[in-house]
Amino acid sequence: MGRQQQFTDDQILEVARACFLEHGPSVSTNVIADKLGVSQAALFKRFGTKEELLLAAILPDETMPWVKQVSAGPDPERDLREQLIEIGGIIDEYLSSLVPRMAVLRSAGFTPEGLCGRYAVPPPVQGHRAMSKWFGHAIKLGMIEAEDPGILALTFLGAFHLRHFVHHTFGEALVKSSSRHFIKNLVDTVCRGIETKESAS
Repeated sequence: MGRQQQFTDDQILEVARACFLEHGPSVSTNVIADKLGVSQAALFKRFGTKEELLLAAILPDETMPWVKQVSAGPDPERDLREQLIEIGGIIDEYLSSLVPRMAVLRSAGFTPEGLCGRYAVPPPVQGHRAMSKWFGHAIKLGMIEAEDPGILALTFLGAFHLRHFVHHTFGEALVKSSSRHFIKNLVDTVCRGIETKESAS
């Protein structure tokens, strides 16, 4: 019994997440329990049901990690492209794990509407608001020229979402390049359309 208490909830969820991602939502909880070296009963004592375990392991956090960085706003003392490349790197890494997780939840029968209802603000809306606010501050600071920060945020975020969605769903990369190359070129393309005359010269 002592051995079964050596795992924290986070450690259990990490193993469960790996199993769900590898085998899908139909994986037996016995497989997860065996990997942890605990009984199935001990697993259910922590999480109640398989569905609760699945949601705890796979459902995205209430606040996406990259939103915290974006909420600080742009730094007028730093190069705009450099900041967007940093933000893009965090978003790209986050989506590389998020898209497979969402696919598991869809396979388990959860609908987007049902999943969004579990959040005060659904993650996609939360991310768009944060990025819109970031671009809005950049406009006010005179760092960029743009009419609608919301459209700008949708353009920027949409490129990342489409890249990972297509790659995971169809196994094909729309643009065959490294993440670093993709992010740099995306930022360069976006910035050419929004940089001020002073920054362009």
